[in-house]
Amino acid sequence: MTGFDVRDLCWGRESFQLKNNPLFVHLVLFVISGALLKALLEKGYKPSVMVGHSLGEVLAVLWGGAFSVEDSLYLIKRRGELFLQEKEQNKSDMVALIGEEEQLLECIRSLQEKFEVYVANYNSKKQIVVSYRKEDYCNIIEIISKSGIKSVFLNIGNGCHSPFLRNIDRSFSEEVEKLFVRKLDYTVYSVSFNSFYSEENLIKEYLKKHMLAPVYWQNAISNICESYKKEFVILGFSKVMKGLIIENIPAAKVVYASNLLKENSINKEV
Repeated sequence: MTGFDVRDLCWGRESFQLKNNPLFVHLVLFVISGALLKALLEKGYKPSVMVGHSLGEVLAVLWGGAFSVEDSLYLIKRRGELFLQEKEQNKSDMVALIGEEEQLLECIRSLQEKFEVYVANYNSKKQIVVSYRKEDYCNIIEIISKSGIKSVFLNIGNGCHSPFLRNIDRSFSEEVEKLFVRKLDYTVYSVSFNSFYSEENLIKEYLKKHMLAPVYWQNAISNICESYKKEFVILGFSKVMKGLIIENIPAAKVVYASNLLKENSINKEV
């Protein structure tokens, strides 16, 4: 169905291409997260709630049982294709701003006064990611430098969670609408709409809107910890995600699924 050898993309000679190809990233993350979840379920682990950052939320919905595996694979492949097409136009990108909250907000205000800049991710009090037009890159660097905060240009080729993705959003929404949806097997937390959900009517609505909406990661982690245990299992290997959980909730226990499968070190309902 993919037209690619996904095993080779994950572990073989083609894995080096991942960084520059959104389609490959989508397929690999879909396969790895699904395999890890399946292995955990077979060992008796059950998620209390599933949450993901950006693409991760889409994966949470797909592996949460919203669609058949075939439809899920089709949808994630189509989303990756759309991101690849947009990246090839090379019109927008993202930059992470790191510093004290007031500094970050002041810098963003300065950027938005002069350029088309959108807040994409509220990751924590000390990290906010914005999307910008690539043609404004040099001027944006200058303003950020003068603000005294640290910046990391992400160079992913898409200004995610902003109106820069209108074309992708429109096409992806059409694909979502074609598919039969069912109630989720597990509750999912929407990082864009700050709510727990599992109902069929919200699945399509949130999937169709998430691409233009900011990611409220800080709120998501806080709200989940208020309602559930402060224990998280990462279906992958991202050190960034682990860091963003702990930065918001220092007392949280965060383990990688691969390690959990080896050592049985956490409550089986997480």
